[in-house]
Amino acid sequence: MSFFKKKELFYVLSFLSFALILSLGFSSQAQAATVKGFNFKPGDILITKSTSSDGIAGHSAIVDQTGANMIHIAGYGHTPARHSVEWFLNNYKATKVVRYKSSASAQKAGTYAYNNYYKRSHQRNAENIR
Repeated sequence: MSFFKKKELFYVLSFLSFALILSLGFSSQAQAATVKGFNFKPGDILITKSTSSDGIAGHSAIVDQTGANMIHIAGYGHTPARHSVEWFLNNYKATKVVRYKSSASAQKAGTYAYNNYYKRSHQRNAENIR
């Protein structure tokens, strides 16, 4: 993943996290659910206020096409990482789930994140090692 793509993704995710965290304390029409007993679906956005990074409160991730794993970036200079949704919830206790109303679009978003951020960055890393 190029320097500008990483930086761009980091800023986009940071902005989305910040905006959604601000809304955690307010009532909203957005579809959100608690995490206990929740059936995760591809494209679900995980938003937490359990951490802060460089002065920006919170963290976010997207559930990939499996519905069981999520993709996130730990911060600027890091590559995208893939962990189980359970890992995210264990590490970030104060988490809410935002679900887009179109499951087809959400599925595409989860698949896109996997293919274009996680998979592509790890393919490039493998190529650089050779």
